[in-house]
Amino acid sequence: MIGNVPGPQQKCASRSVARGGVVIVGALKLKLLPQEIAAVTSRPTGSPEAYQHYLMGRSLFLHNGRDTRALRVARDEFGKAIETDARYARAYAGIANCDSYRLCM
Repeated sequence: MIGNVPGPQQKCASRSVARGGVVIVGALKLKLLPQEIAAVTSRPTGSPEAYQHYLMGRSLFLHNGRDTRALRVARDEFGKAIETDARYARAYAGIANCDSYRLCM
């Protein structure tokens, strides 16, 4: 509930988040460098399909990470994201997370 959040946090929380982190940065009156603004406002992929695969992989990894089958399926989802958008860095990081976690099991 926003009503339970005090002061500046309530002001930030009550604003639209349609513009991502820029709203919060503006409400806090922070000054960002041009490259920081680009990082906050840019999309990691232009492909909704790749993003869906990434989200599925991330969800499987975060919620079922101790299950080897879930890790395998999560890795496959990250791979599908890469097949859709070969420049999607977060999907590559997801594969690395799955692989490193499986090595430690």
